[in-house]
Amino acid sequence: MHKLIKRGIALAAALILSAPAGMPAAAFATTTAETLNAVATVEDAFTYKLISAVNTDLSATVSAGKRLPDTPLVNETYKGTEHQAFIVQENEDGTYKLIAQNCGLALEVKDGSSKNGTAVTTACEDDSKEQDWTLIPNEDGSFTVRNAASGTVLDVAGGSRNSGTAIRAYTSNGTRAQRFFFVKTSAAPHTYAGFYTIRSSKNQNYVLDIAGGAMRDKVNIQLYKKNDTAAQIFRIIYSGNGYYRIQGARSFKVLDVKSASTASGANVQQYKWHGGSNQRWRIVNNGDGTVTFLNKKSGKALDVAGALMQNGRNIQQYTPNGTSAQKWVLTPRARTNYTAREFLQHVRSVYLMAHNGGYRYGDSKTAVPCEDKLIACDRLIARALYDFGFRDQRMGGETGKDLLTYLPAHGLEVITDIDELQPGDIVHMAKLDGSPGHFFVINTYYKSFGVCTKYDMGSDQRIASEQPTMAYLDEWSQYDFAEAYRFKW
Repeated sequence: MHKLIKRGIALAAALILSAPAGMPAAAFATTTAETLNAVATVEDAFTYKLISAVNTDLSATVSAGKRLPDTPLVNETYKGTEHQAFIVQENEDGTYKLIAQNCGLALEVKDGSSKNGTAVTTACEDDSKEQDWTLIPNEDGSFTVRNAASGTVLDVAGGSRNSGTAIRAYTSNGTRAQRFFFVKTSAAPHTYAGFYTIRSSKNQNYVLDIAGGAMRDKVNIQLYKKNDTAAQIFRIIYSGNGYYRIQGARSFKVLDVKSASTASGANVQQYKWHGGSNQRWRIVNNGDGTVTFLNKKSGKALDVAGALMQNGRNIQQYTPNGTSAQKWVLTPRARTNYTAREFLQHVRSVYLMAHNGGYRYGDSKTAVPCEDKLIACDRLIARALYDFGFRDQRMGGETGKDLLTYLPAHGLEVITDIDELQPGDIVHMAKLDGSPGHFFVINTYYKSFGVCTKYDMGSDQRIASEQPTMAYLDEWSQYDFAEAYRFKW
């Protein structure tokens, strides 16, 4: 799926790369604009070189071709190497990630700082705004590349035309030092980049699954019957040299061969992306609608232990043998499958279960939250999370105090500005002494009036009432707004 940023003035890659040495950049841009009349595009999942408008012999480059985080971006003579190519990866909000093709790491403004001169470096990909970029088209066919966190833009230090100059973040000033031509490389689009359910070819009702939907490192990867939870959605991301990483859509952890073992039978787990060869997989098209994943480190295939189709069956690496235990069917999934909107649907389902099922207010004690027909404000959150795939909760579900650490630890963003609330946010109203107090989920929010509609299981009366109900957020006599928690994946 490719979304185009259309330009009215063409970008001619051949002319840019063959500009006579020493030609002033401004003169060259004028020649390009006057000579051509086509449409240049930037397309999701394609690979580009970022040619500097200061000197079109130079291109954005991962310094020294390093494959490690915190490697700076520099402007160097273009030689066609992978560390001078960047995969443009579109985000849902219209911003982009720029992924270095040689290492699969994302470009970010260090710490999201808005200070002029802040380094632009590589980093393990996550969902932070420091790694999101807006591409602003210019009249000469170039783009200004603005960071979503800092508001600063990519800038060739001092406007230098010399190879090796740092590319850093700087306040936008409209100079050519801040303009880059995105020139598509000859590399094909990365065929498998996207979101998928990964089904076993032996029985497509069974799929790859992150055990318990957990977010932490070293959690096992298993086979499990398809249930459409976020634990069964994976993002396949091109990571350089023909290899991909397979990332949990919610956990942001990747499939990792434990201890970088090369042995058959070695376990596959999820782990934070560090770029190691035990986390990189070649995807082989088998020609029958299936693919096989081969680990870069070991050459072994992703394999269902014993080829048994059952819940909890272990996923391992094993010597490639062409059997159905090593063949997988990729079913594309939309990026919006697991968002705040989907969480709200689970919240409403829990409300209806309690409202129509004779539930009472109280602390649940069962393994699955609220199965004992007891529910409270925090247990509404716990049960909705459980149904949403968060299965690593305590008996009876996370309590109010525990939610304050559980939610951010599981990838939810903390929102402290009451004016920024959105549907699907989990709101915490603290007691006046600052201790944990009351929880509910925003259904709609009317900022100008300070009014929301909410789902709230804070009493027997509320359980019995029709919801969502309306409330003024600034008129709680015993509580103050503390923070909210938001799904950001």
